[in-house]
Amino acid sequence: MAGRTLRSKAGLAARRLRELGEATGLRCEYERNRPAVAVGDQRYQQGLLWSEEIEPAGGFTVVSGDALWHAYLQLDLDVGAKGPVGHASYHARPHGLCQRADDAEVVLKRVFRPPHLRPTLIGGDWNGVSADLPGWPPRARGPVGSWREYDHDPYHLRHGQPCTTVEWHPEFIYQCRTWMNADGSLGWEADRTAGRILRDGGLVDAAAALDVPWAATVGHWPGDQVCGPRRIDIVRTIVEVVSALVSCEVLATDLTRKASDHLPVLVRYAPAAIATGAWERAGG
Repeated sequence: MAGRTLRSKAGLAARRLRELGEATGLRCEYERNRPAVAVGDQRYQQGLLWSEEIEPAGGFTVVSGDALWHAYLQLDLDVGAKGPVGHASYHARPHGLCQRADDAEVVLKRVFRPPHLRPTLIGGDWNGVSADLPGWPPRARGPVGSWREYDHDPYHLRHGQPCTTVEWHPEFIYQCRTWMNADGSLGWEADRTAGRILRDGGLVDAAAALDVPWAATVGHWPGDQVCGPRRIDIVRTIVEVVSALVSCEVLATDLTRKASDHLPVLVRYAPAAIATGAWERAGG
């Protein structure tokens, strides 16, 4: 039964990815009749699309099942760089703070353990607040007492409204570290453990590195107002690709706001500007 269910989910995911590719004029097959999809144990599946002028270059990998709540999908593409560049999609678990952090380690292992190491960009719903500092090399931000990380804590202060304190809500338990204050009141803050693991492990938040104006990716959808605007959809890359980053923006239009509860993130990079050390470390 489990095998039939998995095949059914894979077939549906493949059909939907092909439909999306046809609607957008993008490719999705890394080999003949093999669309780039990853099927996890949950209802949301991963997929990759690329433009006609780009060719797959091998390295198709899926991590799913017991290893992750959803899945991790990666494919090497020939984008005109010195060597193949990995492009990946990841969806982190929506709850389980410790397990989310453990899953971050799984992603790092996939990206950095030989023989897989190569320049890689990962677009994902990380289901948590980033811990990256703004700028590259990273630096402290603003005067003493201001937010240190690129992302503010959305469970305490509304972005752009530093005097607006967010009241506790039980939904925060999936996203926050909590404690009891001396007066018996509840204390909490955004749990950035997974973000710190990714940051310290070598995966850089593109928006933070470029220090672009902050923009939320969720919080606009009906029914998602409790936690307010947050930025949990992030493109991450290895250090050697940071020099090649050109721009990063959240596509917030009437259409994208209506289409999904998550807004798309667009990152542009110059393949020729990727540091050659990325392939040298990979032995490529």
